[in-house]
Amino acid sequence: MNKRVEKNTRDLGLRRKAPLATRTDLAAAATKDIAAAMNGILADVFALYMKTKNFHWHMSGPHFAITICCWMNKPISFMR
Repeated sequence: MNKRVEKNTRDLGLRRKAPLATRTDLAAAATKDIAAAMNGILADVFALYMKTKNFHWHMSGPHFAITICCWMNKPISFMR
């Protein structure tokens, strides 16, 4: 590798390890609490997405039509 690529690789490694410098009025404990709550919400949304997707792909029968397929894709595309 040339020296420029090596320097860029080193700089990227240092930036990944550096803490974010975003200013906030929240204490460190508060940000951890918020992150934990948001992780729970994210897990719930992902579970809903997977259940909706699985329900969609397991539908069949004489009353299943392309309109139902399109209707089911609306909530899925909204969640993406």
